[in-house]
Amino acid sequence: MKWILILAALTCIIPAYSQLPASTETESSIYLRKSKTQRTIGNILLWGGATVFVGTMLQSAGPEGKNSFETVGTGAIGAMLLSIPFFIKGRKNRRLAEASASLKVDTNPTPLLVNRTMVPAATIQFRF
Repeated sequence: MKWILILAALTCIIPAYSQLPASTETESSIYLRKSKTQRTIGNILLWGGATVFVGTMLQSAGPEGKNSFETVGTGAIGAMLLSIPFFIKGRKNRRLAEASASLKVDTNPTPLLVNRTMVPAATIQFRF
């Protein structure tokens, strides 16, 4: 019975110690990273779709090209249209990063007038 309780306690304690520490990344840097990723995905979809569309247009100049344009060209146009929401969301996240407020807490030594010693004091900075 004692071993069961010890094993149960160990299984509860081990996951608590194996968690990752809290992220020190600021909110604005998270939004900037999201914005960059979304703009990259939008560019890949836009230019990839445009390249496939131009290739399909060149191939459709042949005698059997009409059929290939309807299938591949439609997919290329769809890929280009699919890039629009990524650009919109990327712009929104960039604006959120610029507008996000950050809080910075520092400890600076402040002179204490009574004993003429330096005492740590907290400084809070808000950035909008």
